Amino acid sequence: MRQDIFEELTKEIGEQLGKEFDDIEDAMCALKEKKKSKKCSYYGTKQNPFFVANGVDIDFYVDEGGEEYSLEEIEEELEEDEDFMYDNGLFGVASCEKIEIEPNCKIIDWASFQSMFKLEKVVIPDSVEVIGDEAFYDCMNLKEVVLGSGIKLIGNEAFDCYHDYPFIIELTIIYDGTLEDWDKVEKNFDGYTSLITVICSDGETIEYGGNS
Repeated sequence: MRQDIFEELTKEIGEQLGKEFDDIEDAMCALKEKKKSKKCSYYGTKQNPFFVANGVDIDFYVDEGGEEYSLEEIEEELEEDEDFMYDNGLFGVASCEKIEIEPNCKIIDWASFQSMFKLEKVVIPDSVEVIGDEAFYDCMNLKEVVLGSGIKLIGNEAFDCYHDYPFIIELTIIYDGTLEDWDKVEKNFDGYTSLITVICSDGETIEYGGNS
């Protein structure tokens, strides 16, 4: 199913851009060049280390040891060493508490909103078909995701958190589809340390994860 979805999306992206692509990766790369376009069906780029998702501003950066760097400090360091961010494993942290994905979006890319520690709620419209691996990984305060019925694939650890926290992260996904629809979505919540509760539109509830 995953390959079928990617082939379909590759074709759609090609039609949108008026080009032909060999695979979904090439198509996504082309769409990244148009990420600020409202007509683009692609939303989000890797925050690690310097790309920022559409409409989400980076407030500061954090290295692998947890030390924070302001934007001004980053600029000063980059003047002396252009590889400073890569060498120190820096990633961006945004302060917004809620994100509403644009209604024409089809793909949320890998790690698009990873480690947004203040994020509490995400609204994902029916147009979204793919949520990439680790798209919302380690958003430790994320409590609620409103998920449209158009979803076909949820990548590995898309909503999971860092496994060594001394507490369990709890997340509720409010899904605008029935349990039967949910069962058709390609997904893998095996091994999640976060406790994921999915509430379907027909009132059915499923729980995943919560592993210590």
